[in-house]
Amino acid sequence: MIDKNAVTCVACHHTEHTFVANIGAETPTPTLPLQGRGQRTMMRCNHCGLIFVVPLWTDSIATNVFANYDGWPGGISGGAADRQESMRFIAQQIISQKPTGGRLLDVGCANGAFFEVMRHQSQPKTAWQFYGAEPDPKWQGLAYPDVKITPQPLRQCHFPNDFFDVITILDALYYIPEPDKELAEIARILKPNGLFVFDVPGQVYLRLRGGIGCMLGLQRTRPFTTYPFYFSRQSLNFLLEQAGLEIIEVAVGRGARQPEPMVRLLVSAYINLAKIMSKLFRNLPPLIAPMPVYNVKRKM
Repeated sequence: MIDKNAVTCVACHHTEHTFVANIGAETPTPTLPLQGRGQRTMMRCNHCGLIFVVPLWTDSIATNVFANYDGWPGGISGGAADRQESMRFIAQQIISQKPTGGRLLDVGCANGAFFEVMRHQSQPKTAWQFYGAEPDPKWQGLAYPDVKITPQPLRQCHFPNDFFDVITILDALYYIPEPDKELAEIARILKPNGLFVFDVPGQVYLRLRGGIGCMLGLQRTRPFTTYPFYFSRQSLNFLLEQAGLEIIEVAVGRGARQPEPMVRLLVSAYINLAKIMSKLFRNLPPLIAPMPVYNVKRKM
């Protein structure tokens, strides 16, 4: 039996939480990263809204899961999702703010798809220097043309202070243990005028998707049972503030392309509506976007 108030929230450090869901250990063939690994419970912090797994996601647990997970062909960091459209959108945002290029680090770069997107979206003479941090052993040995890859978690890479013009964590922040320490490391290695871009699933959208998916009889519709962390806007504010970072813009991102035609149509219509609403109400994107894209800078 888990004492829900015996765990400290990694974002706001409060200890009062509310039960969200149980994830059983009995799944014979786990298809999601948190299944089949002993009884786990998802809790919501009553103070900041962060939803997190208990027992807490640690470096040792993450290392073991990444090394042994085979629920998706490409491993956890590969998945089976089509994120090309989402990556192009993020690349355009970066290039508009950093037209001359610079050093770019992609944390959790997997097969290096984002580097290729950046190359194709940039002007031919743009001087990008690409770096990657990818701890998933399934990608070790993969050739990354013209990219400096470190096969370690970010905090073990030991990059110099004020080193990168751009840092990205795309569809991956929810897998990183101790996100407070990760963001502090990003603030250390990001240049004073640098740009940090990340995207995470929106909690409101996940609830809507879960309800619609349940009505349509689709798989993976139970919200908040796949990843170790689900960030609310308030929990992100706490984490970024502690790290010396601040949000400068939040855009409506779409996330992965859905394989089911009906769901894809519904999601596209929802995204178009979300973009219209976001132009009228600037604070809406983190609340309603499927995958809000956060543009962040260091506090001066």
